[in-house]
Amino acid sequence: MYVLLLILFLVIEIAGLIGNLYPIYFFNRISKKRNPFSFLVTSFSVGNCLVLGVNLIAVPSSYLHLTLNTNLNAAFGTTALIGWFAAVGTHLIISVNRCMAIILPGSYKHIFTKRQTLLIILITWSLAICATIPFSIPTHCSFTLINGTWTYLKTPFCSIAAFYGDFIFMISICTLIVVLDVILIIWLIKRNKKSYPHVSLRNRAIHIIRENNIEIRLIIQTMSTSFYLVFLAICFHILPLILADDENIHFVCATCSWMLYHSMDGYYLYWGITSRGAYQDSNFSKPPTSTFPSNHGARSYCSKSKQGTQTSRSRTFSLAGKSITAAYRSVSAMPKTGSTSKSKSKSSH
Repeated sequence: MYVLLLILFLVIEIAGLIGNLYPIYFFNRISKKRNPFSFLVTSFSVGNCLVLGVNLIAVPSSYLHLTLNTNLNAAFGTTALIGWFAAVGTHLIISVNRCMAIILPGSYKHIFTKRQTLLIILITWSLAICATIPFSIPTHCSFTLINGTWTYLKTPFCSIAAFYGDFIFMISICTLIVVLDVILIIWLIKRNKKSYPHVSLRNRAIHIIRENNIEIRLIIQTMSTSFYLVFLAICFHILPLILADDENIHFVCATCSWMLYHSMDGYYLYWGITSRGAYQDSNFSKPPTSTFPSNHGARSYCSKSKQGTQTSRSRTFSLAGKSITAAYRSVSAMPKTGSTSKSKSKSSH
């Protein structure tokens, strides 16, 4: 059983690292776009990789009952918590970023500039470091590995810190993300209803999926990971108290389920950014029609360009019509040579 669970853990770890390293490689090597959304995704993936990397080094040795230095064990726990808080906090910022880019594109341009996005990321990581301070007090509270399972030190202070700083934190982040996604879904439905007022509900849903493919993917990604976040909170804080005191059960509930969350984040990001035009923005030669956060204003740009071309064409046609009318009038006003000669001959007679 030890070997099978360890193999399962290693598969989750390696798959998660690959899935989270790809978005970093994608935005820095393939698309080479330095926009606010790429900064947020990179920060999100770095937080996930930090958690996965620390666990890949520390968990196998602890699970196999190998000696692990106490200070090194505590350092591993603090580092993993920093990556955890940073990744979850950046996940919330990504949801806010997407919601504002679609619903409030004007405010999005002023808030999520490159400089301010980097400042938001810096603040997020600083808060993540501050959030680990209560769990870094050796005699009062710590977060360490015991037989491959992450556990908090069993003290009254650490129990309160773990409940409010971890359990309530996860539930709160999940609630905020779900609320933002519900607002976004309602907004997309209302926008589609205005565009297709006489279409049935079934066909309208098809239109929503077709026209907002990228947004739908991101909503699925954020909502599914949010619900899994609640499941993770239950597995980490509640199930070990209910189930039997078995090392294997605790290992699956506390460690494997935690690593699976970060692995899912990476593959959902991969699924989102590999969709056609997901990473494009308005600087591309052919602006996409999607309202993905990285290409805010693309639809307004396309509509304005179309209106501009239609206006220029109408002006051209009106000027051409006026010139043709003026030429026709000038030609009709010219005296005819045949009629003048006949009138002269009649007058002479």
